[in-house]
Amino acid sequence: MNPALDLPTMETPIFPGKETAMLKLKVQDMSCGHCASTVRKAVTSVDPAAEVTVDLPSGTVTVESAASEASIGEAIRAAGYRNETLTA
Repeated sequence: MNPALDLPTMETPIFPGKETAMLKLKVQDMSCGHCASTVRKAVTSVDPAAEVTVDLPSGTVTVESAASEASIGEAIRAAGYRNETLTA
């Protein structure tokens, strides 16, 4: 007997009822791979399903997440990095 798996699909998102938003942040003093990893971990501690892209040369982080802008910014600050939201 094989029980049916209830896995998320495009029709059933991981966070039902939560839409994701794209956020771009300027992160101060992020200069190496370890810094990038620390920032990624900070963001995914708030939203494990977040898509995080780090651009070290420009010092920016792009996040697609269902978490609030404030909670993402605070997580990055708690990891030791000052940050500010960039406008699109």
